[in-house]
This record gives sequence, C-alpha cells and structure tokens, in this order.
Amino acid sequence: MRHWLWLPVLSLACGPKTPPAPAAPLVGWVQQDGWAGACYFPQNFDEVGGGAKRIARSEAITAVFAQWRGEKDSIVHFEDSIVTAAETTILGNPDKMEWVSRENAEQCADAMRRGGNMTAWTSWFMAAVPRMQEGLCPYTPLDYTVYDYLSITTGWQFDRRVCAGDEFDVSASLIDFYKLSADGPWINAAGDTSQSAVGTQLPCNLETCYPGQVIMRFKGDDGYETIVPVGAGVKFTAPGHGQVWVQINDDSFSDNTFKVEAGMQHHTSIEYDGEN
Repeated sequence: MRHWLWLPVLSLACGPKTPPAPAAPLVGWVQQDGWAGACYFPQNFDEVGGGAKRIARSEAITAVFAQWRGEKDSIVHFEDSIVTAAETTILGNPDKMEWVSRENAEQCADAMRRGGNMTAWTSWFMAAVPRMQEGLCPYTPLDYTVYDYLSITTGWQFDRRVCAGDEFDVSASLIDFYKLSADGPWINAAGDTSQSAVGTQLPCNLETCYPGQVIMRFKGDDGYETIVPVGAGVKFTAPGHGQVWVQINDDSFSDNTFKVEAGMQHHTSIEYDGEN
C-alpha cells in the first residue's frame, strides 16, 4: 500500500527591486564629512530661466569670487590680479559663469576630499581664465559717451578702441567754422558742399564726401579698413574689433584756420555716443 506524503510548497514572489532614490543635488555651500572645507555648488542652470537664471548667476558670481579671493576660508586664495581679470570678463559676460561655477565646484570638491590639496584646482583655474576670454573683445566696449575738440591742423585723432558690434553715434558741432585756405569759404563739419571730393586724393572721395568735412576711419584688428563721412553725425556699427579716428577731409593742414569772432576762436566739438 502506497503512502503519499504531501509537502507544502512555498511560493516566493521575487519582484523587481525598488531602486534607491537618487541623492538630492548639492546646491549652495556644502561641506561633506571628511572634507577640508566647503564648496559652492550652483543651481542647475538648465532648469531655470529668465529672472531666476539671472539671480542664480549673480549668486554664483558672488560666492565663487569670494572664495577665489580667500574670503571664505584660508585654504583657497588665488592670485588677485588673475581673479580680477576673470571678474572683469565674467561681469561683462555673466552667462559664462554657468560652466565656470559647475567646473569650479567639481575642482573644489576634489580638492577638499584630498585634504585641501590645491594643485589640480589651481591648474584648472589658471587655464580657465583664458577659456573665459576666448572670442571676447580685448577692449572696453564703446558703450559710453566721450567728447573732445577737433584739431584742423593734424590728421587722424581722437582714437578709441571698439569691439565688434559696438553701435555708436559720431557727431560734430555745426556752429563752429573754419577755412581750408586763406581765400576759401568758411565751412563747418559738413564740409564745402559746393565741391565734390570724387576723383580727388582726399581720404574720403565718395559721392557723399566733401572737402573739409569731418570724416571717420575704422581699422579692424584683422586689417579691414573703411572711411565714412560724418558731417553733422553718423551712426556706425563696428564690423570687428578695432580702432576709430576722426579728422577733417583734407590732405594739407598747414593753412587751416578756425574762425575768430569777438575775440573768441571757434572750436568744433566731437562726440562718440555709445549709450544707445
């Protein structure tokens, strides 16, 4: 006779394991266990926009530069002149603070994990400053207003450095008069409009140019050069980084004279106005 032995069968349900929750992103000043000091972690700039992004950049600029100057702790203090160069670049181009602050946080964290060893971080910083400046204008943009008085006895003058895309107005006073020769007519910054400069050897000899007219020269760092008539005024956009000058449209300055009235000599004023 057979005896059946019934054994209970245990069913073990083996479902998928729940993955651990991702660690919260590090934001702001953080000093983890074992670190020699704190590091600043910026917000995720890709997740914010508009005014929030501008605020995040501003907070990163304040924090990172304070740290670089040694204002956060005694471990970190980069060379002041290079920090100043970086600050000048970033303040003019705050969008660059996004990658700078992210990479800086990585370098800082690595240094603090190593007991405050600054070797790698310092090397990164020295290489990062030229990277910040890549493609940027080496001059102060002409976004301000500046005045001077025109000399009619010398050539190109009143030089200013400009950056590509700088848009500014160049103007000259029309109430001041001068002559190009003793027997010539009194003219102002518009020049002698009774004569054409076309076909002459004058610096500006286009159809819109006249003898004695105030003109401007632009010379780019790449060698490109152009001369434009100014007269009473012209709006100019710099096609590249370079330099601008003005003079009157003349090739012989020795006999030029300003008008004198009631004992007062006229003086033609020149203005570059980049505050548009």
